[in-house]
Amino acid sequence: MDILEYEEYILKNLSLINGVDKEKMYYRLIREYLDRLKIEYEENSKKILVLSNRGVYNLDYKER
Repeated sequence: MDILEYEEYILKNLSLINGVDKEKMYYRLIREYLDRLKIEYEENSKKILVLSNRGVYNLDYKER
């Protein structure tokens, strides 16, 4: 599964959760996913940057 597709999956699921800090949960789930796949990333003040052969992706949380 592509990283950006997984990000969308997480955001859609978080929209169904009530009473949870969605932003905090988002970053926890993204980090767990990236760690599981052994994908290198950098964190910089609520930003997760993933280096890919196609570019750098910023996986910051945005309420949708």
